[in-house]
Amino acid sequence: MNKKLVVFDDDPTGIQTVHGCYVLTVWDEATLATALQDEVPFFYLLTNIRALPPGEAARVLAEACTMVKNVARNLDIEIEVLSRSDSTLRSHFPLEVATFLKIFAFDTPVDGIIFAPAFFESGRITAGDIHYVVENNRRIPADETEFSNDPDFPYSTAYLPGYILEKLNSSKITGPIERIDADAILSIPLNLIRSRGTEGVTEFLLKVTQARFMVVNAETYDDLDTVTAAVRIAVEQGKRFFYHTSSSFVRSFMQQSAKLIDFSSVETGPGLVVVGSYVQKTQRQLSKLLEIPVVEGIPITVDEIVSHPKDLKHSILGKISKVLSNGKTAALYLEKSSKATEISRGDVMDTGHKITSFFCSCVNELQVRPSFILGKGGITSHELLKRGLKVAFARVAGQAVPGVPVIRMNSAHRFSGMYYAIFPGNVGSDDTLAEVVSRFINDKHLQPS
Repeated sequence: MNKKLVVFDDDPTGIQTVHGCYVLTVWDEATLATALQDEVPFFYLLTNIRALPPGEAARVLAEACTMVKNVARNLDIEIEVLSRSDSTLRSHFPLEVATFLKIFAFDTPVDGIIFAPAFFESGRITAGDIHYVVENNRRIPADETEFSNDPDFPYSTAYLPGYILEKLNSSKITGPIERIDADAILSIPLNLIRSRGTEGVTEFLLKVTQARFMVVNAETYDDLDTVTAAVRIAVEQGKRFFYHTSSSFVRSFMQQSAKLIDFSSVETGPGLVVVGSYVQKTQRQLSKLLEIPVVEGIPITVDEIVSHPKDLKHSILGKISKVLSNGKTAALYLEKSSKATEISRGDVMDTGHKITSFFCSCVNELQVRPSFILGKGGITSHELLKRGLKVAFARVAGQAVPGVPVIRMNSAHRFSGMYYAIFPGNVGSDDTLAEVVSRFINDKHLQPS
């Protein structure tokens, strides 16, 4: 496939299955030119639109897409575009697809839109067109989990054709996709994938026209690899697709394997963990992390951040420096009671921005160099990367554990050589956060034997 794949990621966690590629937090002409001309055939562009209200998200995504289109055209580089989004179906969808159709399909029609949310590294699978979250070997339809009750991105069904229609009907997007009905949504079923393989899926894809949605069923990488192999063949034969997928699809499509980082030879020491995720899994993971003797928690409240951020920052920077200087890892987090206060105030989005700005300011003004930094939660980890660490672009080193990507600061950065881990809010077991931190500090407390 002689094209460059540009992955527009609505938060920074989508690099959790890949390695070696560039990840960009900005999209100016020079940075895009560097990424487009890189020898690795794909890169991620972090738009972080999941953290934005719909209007602002639409503006930011359109700006990024237009820049990519123009720079690629000036360099005479052919591109494919993919919207990487949440495997638990929380996103601004169908905004991403509508924007792709408006900006990238103006001259050349699109045959199909591949919808593939399966993310195996964290137990998200699709079967019978129903999307499941697997917990303790039990398949739970995604609409029966806490994720479907997200106040910003709620949904009522895990049956993906129904989910697509529900989102289309509730959006204010105009254009070709607003007229799609149930009969127009196709399915690539498991029986086709497993009985007829790549050849059968290729035949299916070659018949698709008129930008029809296609739900991809997949329970394993074997299923997904069959589909992506067929997609590559169909593209080579002239078909054109857009993609709205999870991270597992990107790994399969780009024919990569997992790359877990070996920290045994890495210079270890105390680091900084910043927890911004509110989901219940994160709270359980944080509790386990704080059980490690060489980890010291630094709790703060939303009221403190909102009421007197400057005084609080001075205090927190002092505490972080003291913890690190004592050879311990600092864990900065919001106290559980903060959530109710934030919601009762009625300005959740504005308060959220104040929280992330506070975290970024603390990281930007650190007085002691940590051996590593870990951002917990999609919005938090993105803002720490872009505004706290001021990274415009870097390469993905690999994963600390499956689903937890790691970036290494380049030689020009003030923390040259330091690892930065992006830990999604909904990944792993209750012990996984503690396990990752234990790997970084070479502590055997919770590392698997």
